[in-house]
Amino acid sequence: MDPSRDPRRVGARPPLPEDLDEALRRTFDAAGPESQRLELVAAIDPGVPVLMRGDTARLRQARTNFRSNAVKFTADGQVVGAGELGPGDEERSPSGSR
Repeated sequence: MDPSRDPRRVGARPPLPEDLDEALRRTFDAAGPESQRLELVAAIDPGVPVLMRGDTARLRQARTNFRSNAVKFTADGQVVGAGELGPGDEERSPSGSR
């Protein structure tokens, strides 16, 4: 087991369920004034499970970094945060996702 993923380590958080759609919307809603020239869009594929499980703090940090970099390097137009299943994910996702 990777020691960085050991839930017994100090500061480790248990994986918690989080609504992906709501999480993306909160991330984009928190965008600063530099994003005013852009349209920020959260697009979740209907086949993606409503809840995702993981370290919510790390997932939030990853989404925030994505948003910050996308806004910083996009001159105009839109930034899309998309959630979709990758190859092989269909077998692991619960049926009746959305």
